[in-house]
Amino acid sequence: MPIARRFRFLTLCAYAVSTLLAQAPMSIAFAALVVGAVAGAGGFRAFAADLRETLEHPWVRRFLWVSLAFLAVCVLSLIWASIQPLEYNGERTVVRFGHLAKSWYWIHPFVVLTALRSLSEAERRRVVDCWLVALGVFSAIGIQQHFTGWPRPQRIPTLPDRYHATAFLGHHLSLASIFIFPWFAALDLLRQPAKQRERFSTLGRPALALIVTVGAVALFLSYARSVWLALPFALLVWGALTLSLRAKAALAAGILALALGLSTSQGVRDRVRGAFGQSDRFLLWKANVEFFKDSPVLGAGFKMNHHLSGRWLRETYPGRKHYFAGHAHNNFLDVLGGLGILGFLTWMAWMAGIIAAPWHAWRKGDPRGAAFAVGLVAAWVAFHFNGLTQVNYLEGKVQHQIAWMTAWGLMLLIGADGAAKLKKK
Repeated sequence: MPIARRFRFLTLCAYAVSTLLAQAPMSIAFAALVVGAVAGAGGFRAFAADLRETLEHPWVRRFLWVSLAFLAVCVLSLIWASIQPLEYNGERTVVRFGHLAKSWYWIHPFVVLTALRSLSEAERRRVVDCWLVALGVFSAIGIQQHFTGWPRPQRIPTLPDRYHATAFLGHHLSLASIFIFPWFAALDLLRQPAKQRERFSTLGRPALALIVTVGAVALFLSYARSVWLALPFALLVWGALTLSLRAKAALAAGILALALGLSTSQGVRDRVRGAFGQSDRFLLWKANVEFFKDSPVLGAGFKMNHHLSGRWLRETYPGRKHYFAGHAHNNFLDVLGGLGILGFLTWMAWMAGIIAAPWHAWRKGDPRGAAFAVGLVAAWVAFHFNGLTQVNYLEGKVQHQIAWMTAWGLMLLIGADGAAKLKKK
């Protein structure tokens, strides 16, 4: 294999692993991926030609337009906020266009997709293997972290001698929103017949079963209450789409039995019942509803609602000693408060496009698209369930995983479409 092509393959492997690490490795790995993609294509012009070919696929082209529309609304919201700024506690909105610095997150899935398309099927299998093995390794690190605190301690409020499993991601909510994707991919591959599974991974059933097991334990030990609810719900969705009636009943019974068993743990009961952060979240939800009411079309401005929340709280509750300000701790309310109804509709279209790609890949019924497509759909269900109590779609670490999964969803759909065309011929 030519050195440039080998470098492109290695940078994709590195990026796959980095999406489960910290922010800095993710950004460095993505920069290396861009260099590798251009070099592997034979130069910038050749890569641009490959990118144009990628965008010729109808689904990819539509998703590009939706992504650009969402980006345009973000820009418009800031322009509108500078013309008609909201005012709370005697202070007007000071617009920060620097918030658009990370707007490349809405574009870089197309770069990743182009790089993935340039790989051979064998190379793509190795990339998936790297991603799933990394999940297993980092999950094992997260499990021991629950007891030791290494590599970075984050104490559990209701268990002062135990720590959230965060691995190298720095926060338990980040792990809850990121690890669900490779976990569901591994689970979906685990159920596949060998011939179908081998199209996307060289890992055998024992290895996948081990990865799924340690991944599930790490997700539980994250002690993120949202994922405790999101994971069973998404599992039921996955089971409803993939399993036989008897297996569905067994899955539901297993989840119920596990929930009853865990409910006997005092630590779990204390964590579930704990009111830590709940009242603060309610106030932030209320603040963003008010931002939407005051500026219903374009909101307070992209991410400007994060800055305004503290001012709104001080004005509305002047006697409070402590103010928990920042993002809305709810994806849907955060978009409404920051971008208004126009932003909400484009964001929903953007998210619908992300989920529709693996869904349609699976519905086409071809092994090239079905390998872990349903797993991605289930992971997105869990992702949005988590998003009911946190703004995970805007966190930099999570955005890398979003881009990675968006690219793979489109890759699966392109593969399924290509196979369908060959069948027709």
